[in-house]
Amino acid sequence: MAAATAHAGGPPEVAPGAAFGPGETTTWAVSYLGVVAGTAKVTVGLPMSVEDEWVWPVLCEAQSAPYAAVWPVSDRFVTYWSPALGKSVGFDFFADENRKRRREKARFHGRSADMTRQKDGSAPWDVSFEVPDDVLDLAATALKARTVPLSVGQQRAFQVFTGKKTFTLEAEVEAKETIATGLGPRDVYRVSATTDFSGALKAKKRVLLYFTADARQVPVRVEADLALGTLVADAVQYHPGRGS
Repeated sequence: MAAATAHAGGPPEVAPGAAFGPGETTTWAVSYLGVVAGTAKVTVGLPMSVEDEWVWPVLCEAQSAPYAAVWPVSDRFVTYWSPALGKSVGFDFFADENRKRRREKARFHGRSADMTRQKDGSAPWDVSFEVPDDVLDLAATALKARTVPLSVGQQRAFQVFTGKKTFTLEAEVEAKETIATGLGPRDVYRVSATTDFSGALKAKKRVLLYFTADARQVPVRVEADLALGTLVADAVQYHPGRGS
């Protein structure tokens, strides 16, 4: 799926004090309707070249709990973050949900998102979407939010491509507070955000995200009141990356 190779030259250095860098890992416990439903892990990988740009592949893995056999999930999403551009140049999505597999590859070229999709047992097909120049995928949106210091009252808008459409995610820093997390008590910024998903992922109200109130601005909790119930993701392990 991914056309990614080692770059001919040397990779750029990670800026000292950067919010994140290669080697950073965050592990999450995901609860649905008050019951632990699975785990998620986000890992910033070593530099590589995609679309002639140096990127950090940021791997997001989701795994349902063994007892959640009614709808087993084992998904992998990789966004290719360019530190130089401050955005992703594309993503790969490998979905295995309820024993049905599919693959998606997207690359951003200016105002175009060029996609290849494939389901198990079917031939791949290509499709393109018109997108804004500053478009991000959902994982890259969280990375982008970490690159600018947060402050109470701050409002920002991000153009997010879901693989099917683009919507404007509006975010507001509501408060600075101290909360209990899987990593212990943390001073955090509480950020509320609008989303535009449908089906089981449709949010009844603004999603809440909590970022640590330090230079890394690590996301440590997500709370979403979805169509079929409340989802909460809590960071339970964190290891900083190179340069952060």
